[in-house]
Amino acid sequence: MTNYQFTHGAHMQLLELTVFFTFIVPYCSIAIRALFFPGTYKAAEMSFYASGKLTLWEMFVFGMSSVAFVAMVSHFIFETARLGQIMLYAQVTLFTFVLPFHFIGFFRARMKSSLGAKTEMHYRNSGKRKLIIAVIMIILPFIIPY
Repeated sequence: MTNYQFTHGAHMQLLELTVFFTFIVPYCSIAIRALFFPGTYKAAEMSFYASGKLTLWEMFVFGMSSVAFVAMVSHFIFETARLGQIMLYAQVTLFTFVLPFHFIGFFRARMKSSLGAKTEMHYRNSGKRKLIIAVIMIILPFIIPY
């Protein structure tokens, strides 16, 4: 497959790059939404967990993350996995593992009750953590380029 070279010699293979962008974009958008719009983000989450109905936002996040998982499996089959992407692989795998639970009634009810107790500060802190993890996922391939 084709390699795409970034600055300082870091290379990404085509499927690896697909995994990266299809996961990092929704992940960062979640972080930014939690950090800068915690009230509206909490209301949207509460609404989703109460009804189970997908809005355009959830479709985007779940859809892009699902594409990232399929691209990751294809990447493992057709390309060489890289140690520098271990954090990305772990995050995609973790998100894919918990994705089905978003549609199980018991889990949704439990999430709705626990989210009710969270404040806007909890959401901001969550956004900060997600942005830190995103920065690590972006920088790590440059630190460990193999």
